Amino acid sequence: MKYLAIALCLAVVSWGANAAHNHGHGSESDSKKMDPMFADKALGTAYMHYIHLKDALFASDLKEAKTASAELVTAAKGVADGKNITAEATKVANAGSLDDKRKAFRAVSAEMISLVKKGKLSMGEVFLFFCPDYGDGGSYWLANEKDVRNPYLGEKMPKCGTVKETIK
Repeated sequence: MKYLAIALCLAVVSWGANAAHNHGHGSESDSKKMDPMFADKALGTAYMHYIHLKDALFASDLKEAKTASAELVTAAKGVADGKNITAEATKVANAGSLDDKRKAFRAVSAEMISLVKKGKLSMGEVFLFFCPDYGDGGSYWLANEKDVRNPYLGEKMPKCGTVKETIK
């Protein structure tokens, strides 16, 4: 029994050491980075709801986009200099169709990009994407990952876009 316990402990320690010593060769942690954290908690909360909205638009989920946009309006009210994003998020929340929400999301993204660039990340990074095929002159959005998940075109062109900047 004593040898079994020792063998089990060695197996666990060995597995843990191997997992921690991966050096980034294709582990799950490579594809799933930690969400960014902001020094300003109100901005961090608003950003989290912005990402929720972006993901709902990417998935073409109107019900979830309604929920996320309403949550973003509430959160944006607590952000310093958040008057503009609150107004733009309200337009998204009031838009009836998915297409109208996507059109209004352009202005929300512009405001969130401005706030994130002025704000201070305490951990992680944010990726600024650009899609040349949506809207007059193209459209920008923010994401936590480098994988292209276009919120403007959804299932029509999910991979349309490129990373233009990494905000650290």
